[in-house]
Amino acid sequence: MLESDGREARTGSLTDFPARSIYRALLVRGLEPAEAANLTAYLAGLPSGGLHWTIPEVEAIVRRRAAEAAAAGSGTDDDTAPTQLTWLSS
Repeated sequence: MLESDGREARTGSLTDFPARSIYRALLVRGLEPAEAANLTAYLAGLPSGGLHWTIPEVEAIVRRRAAEAAAAGSGTDDDTAPTQLTWLSS
């Protein structure tokens, strides 16, 4: 199924996270761009202490999480351990 802009519609809670909509709504309510991006990242379940997120970064991680979940759901090897994610701040 295609969206009105020609992109393929995606289903699932991870891919439905409206990062840009949340970000815009926070900007309209008076938050600074950096604050709005960090709060959006927090709402997406990303760590926010001492980190400075951008909306493209948040969207990329949400997409990657969705891809990982899809790959894990369609894999035939049920004995694989979950991937440990670590965060490095620079």
